[in-house]
Amino acid sequence: MNTLNLKITNIEKKTPLNIKIDGTEVKGKINNFGSYETTFSTDKSEIEVCVSRILELSGKLWLLYAIITYLVSVFGIFAPPYDRKCIIYNIDFKVKLNENTNVTISILPLKNDGKAGNFTTQGEILELKNEFSVDKKAKLKRNILLTIKLLSWVAIGVVLALVLPKYITNI
Repeated sequence: MNTLNLKITNIEKKTPLNIKIDGTEVKGKINNFGSYETTFSTDKSEIEVCVSRILELSGKLWLLYAIITYLVSVFGIFAPPYDRKCIIYNIDFKVKLNENTNVTISILPLKNDGKAGNFTTQGEILELKNEFSVDKKAKLKRNILLTIKLLSWVAIGVVLALVLPKYITNI
């Protein structure tokens, strides 16, 4: 039985990771130092690992979630902002396993292009994909939400401007 100990460092806390090992989604834990750790056991001698960054706006129910968050957060006052740059990363690699193989991926700072992460391991790694990219659909969705937020604030201002003078004069 071969074991892969995967550790991912320098990740943003608010952005979830999608980790797949041989097509199976794997869950892990964040340790005390903010690094993501998971262990995977298999009988295979070589496995493929895919690590990617998921944006909230890339999901299927993004609009429903955005509207609920907007209303619950008192019209967006207490809502955390969406990622402005909408940069995602995709890291795919194959690793040859020993009895116990440790792989550490250090995510580099987000930028529009270039290498997404550095590998540290005692085993053999074949890098298939290691890149940053801009999620254009998520960026468009973010701009749509900002426009909706702005228009709703203008509408709230107009309603208050019309209602408050009548309420104050009746007092």
